[in-house]
Amino acid sequence: MIKSFLFSIGVLCIFGACNPPNKDSDKTPAKNVYQMDLAHYAYCSETISEKTQPMTVICFDSSDIHRGEANAGDVLHYVYEFTNEGDAPLIIQNTRSSCGCVVPRWPKDPIPPKGKGVIEAKFNTKGKKGKQSKRLTLTANTIPSSISLTLRAYIIPDSTLNLFRNDR
Repeated sequence: MIKSFLFSIGVLCIFGACNPPNKDSDKTPAKNVYQMDLAHYAYCSETISEKTQPMTVICFDSSDIHRGEANAGDVLHYVYEFTNEGDAPLIIQNTRSSCGCVVPRWPKDPIPPKGKGVIEAKFNTKGKKGKQSKRLTLTANTIPSSISLTLRAYIIPDSTLNLFRNDR
């Protein structure tokens, strides 16, 4: 008996919650709540200064590039091509690498909507061997504000270094 009573109360609560709001009600539709949350998120982002600033969308041709094998000491060049698919200019504030052996270069000027650009990175393989995976992190006026790019290579150690190590 108690179970059926609790079940009936639960069903009434579910159907009562599904009713659309009254026209006279001052409740805000869910669509507006989502928009407010999106604006709040953009406002709280460290790269967005105003709540009303339009957002951008950055699309990379490839965000993970593998150069295959390279000799230790080689400087590998990586190019990440992208398009601004948003409705506002894309501004890349910063690009940092996970290692001092990778030097990134990025456009300092805003990229207009539907405009294209490139992120370049030079990876100095001196002192590296085996599988290498490095990360570039971009900070831009996008959601999310951080974008990761990966560069990979397999580094073949310098043969003269191996000879000296085997003499020990």
